Amino acid sequence: MAHTKQQTLSAIKNNGIIAIVRGVENQYLIPLFTALKEGGVLCAEITFGYYDDEQTFEQLKEVCARFGDEMYIGAGTVLDTKKAELAFKAGAEFLVTPTIEKEVIDYCNKNDKIMISGAYTPTEINYAYNLGSHLVKLFPADSLGAKYIKSVKAPLIHIPIVCFGGINASNIGEYVRAGAIGAGIGSDLVNLKAIKSGDFESITLKAKELVLAINQAKGC
Repeated sequence: MAHTKQQTLSAIKNNGIIAIVRGVENQYLIPLFTALKEGGVLCAEITFGYYDDEQTFEQLKEVCARFGDEMYIGAGTVLDTKKAELAFKAGAEFLVTPTIEKEVIDYCNKNDKIMISGAYTPTEINYAYNLGSHLVKLFPADSLGAKYIKSVKAPLIHIPIVCFGGINASNIGEYVRAGAIGAGIGSDLVNLKAIKSGDFESITLKAKELVLAINQAKGC
């Protein structure tokens, strides 16, 4: 059963971690998402752009059908409404873009789903939020650092920011304490080498490490 828009937004804010799934072969998807779930990471995006759109659609469809009741599955690198339509048809509950795409934002809101637009500067962050993004993806966050978050959040305290790029278990706490609600985590969590070797236990352990780090930073 699909989650409501508010349930999805609350889950992303509360969980604080979005796993970035890119370049994972079909046969590894179910064990990967099982490992993420067991580690407490309940939000994940499957990105467009690595495989063709049809294969990405099929991956989203399979994962949403299997984990949609227990996890919050979205689509990443959604640069146009064609991809957005495929994502929603597959069952995705949120979209993520690396840039500000007004047509995608409008389409997402029209379909009553959660939108996370990529931005870099204070002007872009504010613009994305005013266009209708529910969360703003600061990307690439590692080129700016946690101090940047604190500076930006001072005048834009009302805008929820999620950091993407170079975030891991050792530094996620800095970004959260600076004002971010959480982070998108790619290779530090969704490690392709571990996946191909069948070491899903290490992914579960990394997920638990990240959840602990973010909860400590939030004072949970």
